[in-house]
Amino acid sequence: MDNNDDILAEFIIEAREILDQLDLDFVQLEETPDDKKLVGNIFRAMHTLKGSSGFFAFKRLEKVSHAGESLLGKIRDGQLALDTQKTSTLLMALDALREIISGIEAANTEPVGDDTLLIADLLSLASGGVISSSNNRSAMPMPEPSTPPAEMPETTEDSVVEAIEAEEVEAADDVVMSDSLVTTEAETLVDVTAPAGNVRPTEVAAPVKVNLELLDKLMNLVSEMV
Repeated sequence: MDNNDDILAEFIIEAREILDQLDLDFVQLEETPDDKKLVGNIFRAMHTLKGSSGFFAFKRLEKVSHAGESLLGKIRDGQLALDTQKTSTLLMALDALREIISGIEAANTEPVGDDTLLIADLLSLASGGVISSSNNRSAMPMPEPSTPPAEMPETTEDSVVEAIEAEEVEAADDVVMSDSLVTTEAETLVDVTAPAGNVRPTEVAAPVKVNLELLDKLMNLVSEMV
């Protein structure tokens, strides 16, 4: 590893230490937003990060840290009051800085990215303006209501009666067909006790066979009608 690599490694270590301290400072700042000394510490940490990134020509890192420094400078000098919107935007800047540092550590070069909206928001807040709608989390569009399910056809008493009548007709047809089959079987029965050669159709009425499943169906229909 040459001298440039050594210096870059030291820069990454220092940058991570600054970011870790900024995390702690911002947590404390949310609890004590009027702590000017704490705001000054955060401002100086951002200023140090900006100067170091300029030395290595890390343009993204320099621009984001510079924009954050501008906002923090106005808050430190009492020209602006710290509020939820400013704190949220500064935390977004901190996330962006951490992402850039991670990219530098992985590839020894600054990763490609677009911080235009974030920088614009920081500078707008520093000048007393508001953040853009593109970066405003509260401006997210509300989800469209889902399409209501198709209505089921209305079931009326008449339609139920019609359905029962249709099943009765079908069941009656089944009974007629079953009776005709039984009659046909009865006509073919012979008296097995008669002597051979004197075979004649039996005069005893044949037993009627009723399908149990059909009988159960008819009973259910009668129960529904009642």
